[in-house]
Amino acid sequence: MALVAFIGNAMLGNINSTLSPTTATGQQNGSTQNLSSNIVATATRGSGNYSYLWNYSGTVVTFTGQTNSTTNINYASISVAGSSTISCTVTDRTTGVVVNTTNSCVITWPIQSTPITSVTWSIGGATNSTYNGAAQSVTVVSVSPPGATYSTSTTTATNAGSVASTTITGTGSFSGSFTSPNLTIDKANLSVSGFQVNTCLGFSVARMQFSVSGFQGADTGSLTTWIGTSSPTSVAPVSTNDSQDSNAVSQSTNANPIGIGNGFNDSSLYLCSNIDGVQYWVQVSGNATNYNTSGFDGPVDQQCGS
Repeated sequence: MALVAFIGNAMLGNINSTLSPTTATGQQNGSTQNLSSNIVATATRGSGNYSYLWNYSGTVVTFTGQTNSTTNINYASISVAGSSTISCTVTDRTTGVVVNTTNSCVITWPIQSTPITSVTWSIGGATNSTYNGAAQSVTVVSVSPPGATYSTSTTTATNAGSVASTTITGTGSFSGSFTSPNLTIDKANLSVSGFQVNTCLGFSVARMQFSVSGFQGADTGSLTTWIGTSSPTSVAPVSTNDSQDSNAVSQSTNANPIGIGNGFNDSSLYLCSNIDGVQYWVQVSGNATNYNTSGFDGPVDQQCGS
């Protein structure tokens, strides 16, 4: 009987304790992480009456069952990666034998991402915008969920025909990528109005007036004088002798077209008188990339001296 008792006590003193599983990966649980299933400590060859104390090294964690044979584990971050090694100390309450588990569980805590689900842009869909001389772009109005962090890649557009768009990509604990609708730049329209005689001068020459609009910023362009009998059919020639020439741009102007900008103008264009049913029209043009040429303003009869 003594031998049997000795053997029994020896077996009770030889506890074997293991953990399962030996590896695990954290999962998002709101603003923290836990495990999809518990870690289990299994003790054998003892009395069967055990106490448990869970331990960790590496990234700081907390246990849901600090003194139980099974536990889940919480990690307080979803935005910072980490790694924790878990072990368990098992005590046989009958014999007082204390052992650590012969293996451990290594837990990887990845950066968990919350998807960005939607973006509100500064345009509701593919949009055309008129050239204004400045770089134009598509901007973010809001994202969902609110407070999501993201990086932005923006292509701006300035000249007519160019296209602007913006892409955002989630950063930190946020994931997802969204690209805006396109913003396409259209040409601006030019306008000329109020074309008429301002003042009659010598040699039947008149100083003309007109108003121009549509140029953006400091942009300028040109005003061309046309002639025709019922509609503008050809560019008016430049006079070489105002005392004799008609249906022509005066020597005082000495050019056709002339450079102009926005606004009222009564000092740049001088015309000889028109005869034989020929009349005058004017038209404004700009950089062909960014501007549509204006319509014609006219006809005008310049009958100074007649």
